[in-house]
Amino acid sequence: MSEPTDRTPASTEPACTVRSIDAEDITAINGVIMRAVATWSTSARLINRMAPLFFVDDADLVEMDIRVAEVIGIVGVCSVMPMPTIGSSQSRRMAQIHGLFVDPLFVGGGIGGALVADAEDRFRGRVDALFCKAQKDASGFFTQVGFASSALSDYPHSFIKSLPHSNALTAGSPYGQ
Repeated sequence: MSEPTDRTPASTEPACTVRSIDAEDITAINGVIMRAVATWSTSARLINRMAPLFFVDDADLVEMDIRVAEVIGIVGVCSVMPMPTIGSSQSRRMAQIHGLFVDPLFVGGGIGGALVADAEDRFRGRVDALFCKAQKDASGFFTQVGFASSALSDYPHSFIKSLPHSNALTAGSPYGQ
C-alpha cells in the first residue's frame, strides 16, 4: 500500500489552554506583561515605568475577569471588566479588555486570538460589545480579530466588537445580567 502523497505537516503552533487564574499565577502573569511591554516602541526608561501600571495584583482577582493561556507555563493573559455606560446616549452594555498581553516568544501563534475568543465566549449574552484601548502596535491585531475603530474614547487606538447574543449560553456569569 502506498503512502498518501500530501505530506502537509500538522500545525506547528503549540496548543494552548485558556483558564481562570489564582493568586499563585500572579508572578508568572506579571513576567509575561513585563516581557510584552518591553517590546513596545519606546525607551527602556519609559518601559520600566509603564509596565508596573499593567501588573496584576490580589485586588484584581476580585475586580476583573482574568484568564491566562498556557502552553509551557503561562504565555498570555487577558483581563476584562464590565464598564459603565459612556455618555448620555450610550445604552449598550459593554466590557473592556483592560489588558491583553502575550509573551513575545509566542506572538503570532494564536495565543492572543484564543484569549480574545475566550473573552467573547465568556461575555456573550452578558454584554453587547467588547471595547479596548490598544497600543498603536496592536491595532492590526484587533482589526484582524474582528474589532472596528471606535469613537467611544478620545484615545486614538480604541476598538469595539459587537457580540451577537446566543441562546446557548452557559450559566455562571462572573458579572450576572
